[in-house]
Amino acid sequence: MKYEPSTHTLQFSNDDEVARFHQEVTALLREMVTEASRHGDADAGKAAAKEVFKEFGSVMRVLNALRRHLEPEAS
Repeated sequence: MKYEPSTHTLQFSNDDEVARFHQEVTALLREMVTEASRHGDADAGKAAAKEVFKEFGSVMRVLNALRRHLEPEAS
């Protein structure tokens, strides 16, 4: 994987690299949401987890774009 500054894009060498990147970033985000959800009672935990998603909106958009790319292969 490399960053192409002229187009502001990440370039992956193949779809396996895309899938691996997606899995790793998803795992990191999932861990953050899980940890946030453990704060306080159920309502406070839910609010904290939602805040993680708001805080990392760009990451969510990237994951969704990669998922859309990878979905046809899963079929």
